[in-house]
Amino acid sequence: MFRFIQLLLPVIILLTVVPVLNADAVPSGGGLVPDLYTTLKDGLRAKTEIEMAYCRTVADLVNKQKLSYKLVKSTFGWAKKRPRKVRFQYFQFALEKRLGYKIAVKL
Repeated sequence: MFRFIQLLLPVIILLTVVPVLNADAVPSGGGLVPDLYTTLKDGLRAKTEIEMAYCRTVADLVNKQKLSYKLVKSTFGWAKKRPRKVRFQYFQFALEKRLGYKIAVKL
């Protein structure tokens, strides 16, 4: 019985600590998935303050359902195939071209 508890204790600790460590993540069927802002920021390699603000604005618009998640996700997938240094610029240009208007960013 004592050996069983020794084996089970680390599993219980991991199950309680991992969700706290990933506070930004959203639970899904296969594990934890980062939120849209984190996905955009990391996937597009946003470096500057304005690029991060743009990713935050896009994620907010999707959360408010003023922007289609499917549109953002497909544009993101397309831009991610571009060279690393210019992924963000491709994403921004393509998204605004598909929408037909520019997205205003507030710092």
